[in-house]
Amino acid sequence: MRIRDVNRRNPHATAVLAYFQWNDGLEESWSHSERRYLAEFDLAPWDNGREKGYVLSLGAGHKRRNIAFFENRTSDDIIAWAWTDDRAGCHLPTWREVAAEGPDITYETDVHGAYKMAELIMQDFTDFWLANTIN
Repeated sequence: MRIRDVNRRNPHATAVLAYFQWNDGLEESWSHSERRYLAEFDLAPWDNGREKGYVLSLGAGHKRRNIAFFENRTSDDIIAWAWTDDRAGCHLPTWREVAAEGPDITYETDVHGAYKMAELIMQDFTDFWLANTIN
């Protein structure tokens, strides 16, 4: 049976998100006094024509790190674009805003690399957190 779901994200991007969510939290953001992870991620859909994925966003200090990930429409590789902006509040950028800034491909794995991509994204957010918070 074939089911067409026009709002569905790409299955490979969904797999990346599932592996990413498998973590309890950003380990380096654990607060012993509050007994919780301080890093809180925002998630939004990522739509660029046929490329339907997700964008994760994390604020730390006065900066925000954004990582959009999706399956490339021509190569079928899993692609991630990462960029930092100076907006401390929750602002999940649109594809047009990102494309206007012209980010390069930050990470790329083959179509079977969902777990590897999730690890790359987690490490990127970890590095960002450590560089922008007082430890």
